[in-house]
Amino acid sequence: MSISQQLSTEKASAASSKLALKAVSTVALHAQAVSVPEGSGELSFQLTHRPAVWNLVEDELICLFGLTVTIVEKDGESSRTLGNLSLTLRSDYHLLPTFQRGEDEATLPDYAGIVGRLHAWPYFRAETQCLTAKIGLPPLTLPVLVSGHVAKLPVERFSEQGPQGEGAPAPSKKKRSTKGGRRRPRK
Repeated sequence: MSISQQLSTEKASAASSKLALKAVSTVALHAQAVSVPEGSGELSFQLTHRPAVWNLVEDELICLFGLTVTIVEKDGESSRTLGNLSLTLRSDYHLLPTFQRGEDEATLPDYAGIVGRLHAWPYFRAETQCLTAKIGLPPLTLPVLVSGHVAKLPVERFSEQGPQGEGAPAPSKKKRSTKGGRRRPRK
């Protein structure tokens, strides 16, 4: 279920001392140049934030963030799309001993939607700049994101059926072997 009301920075802040960022990683990237700039128009972009998706997996909070960037050249009254980028990032957080299941879980949508997205934002900016250059467009630097804007973006929790029942699998935790040594090849 997607949360459409304004997220609470107070709840997000309360959860901050109970979670520790472990890693931010790239899940998916897609970049496509549609045409080249003609040089006479002004370049601009449009951002579409996908809902922040989160879930608790054992002793971790897993968050997924998606962003679509459309690069546009405007020339007077006309405009044309130069390229599209689609990025998905994952942030993993460790639950600290002070985190109380049940009681503190109510703060997780706010934490994921605000703090989590702010943690992921520098990675979105770096990937966008790199990808626009790789597809032959001028490197695009996204603006700084502020918590007031982030608090209005949607957040949803993964279920076994995926976000909003779309059938997407919940993020899984990588299994680590507890046995030492190397695996033997199968015969």
